[in-house]
Amino acid sequence: MQRSVWYLWISDAVGRLCNYHTDALNSENPTHACSAEDTELPPGPYDKDSQWTEESIRSCLHLFLALLPLKPRMIHGLAEVYRESSSMIKRIILRMVETPVSMIGMKSKEILQLIESGPKGSETLVTRVLHILTENEAPSKELVTMVRGLYAKRVTDVRMLIPVLPGLDQKQLEDLLPKILKQTPNVVKEAFKRILSPYRAGGSGTGPITPAQLLIALHHIEGKGEDMKGVIAATNLCFAEK
Repeated sequence: MQRSVWYLWISDAVGRLCNYHTDALNSENPTHACSAEDTELPPGPYDKDSQWTEESIRSCLHLFLALLPLKPRMIHGLAEVYRESSSMIKRIILRMVETPVSMIGMKSKEILQLIESGPKGSETLVTRVLHILTENEAPSKELVTMVRGLYAKRVTDVRMLIPVLPGLDQKQLEDLLPKILKQTPNVVKEAFKRILSPYRAGGSGTGPITPAQLLIALHHIEGKGEDMKGVIAATNLCFAEK
């Protein structure tokens, strides 16, 4: 019983320390606790003479992200911090979340809740989470449904759908092609990589649309006078598949 009480106390104390560090990221200057030069000092007031560096940002995030797989609900606090952060801090958060998010997985109710109702301003974080979750695993039906709902109601950027493209049906994919082809070449390449992933080496060999069906759909888009560069690039990607 006593051990359980101590565990709860320590867990709560560590959680508060994590929140202290991540909350500091929304301040103009880092605290002593987030300064690489002052690692021996306890959490202190903001140092007006210091500036945020990649090292100090990572120092603030390290403990929080280490605990995140054990306490997935903390992802919501991270989203709140993210939306208020500077562009530099946002970039580092996006790089550092890969390992903990991969460990949590797409079945986590906290992850699904973040995707469904993450705070406004955290859309790029949500998109990054989606890419991480589906990098080496097909999207679940629940995840596909949730992202489609998000796209229909809140985020109209087609890039949000790229991680779940393999989970859509042929008609849905064909309807999205014109919007996908208007994106940058790198985005188009990533989208087609996802769509055709079942037909790549090691894939299942069965997907919502075959390379041949995709070529036909692209031909129809060409007939409507859509962007030829995008159509040609996408066609080449289809021919690259066996």
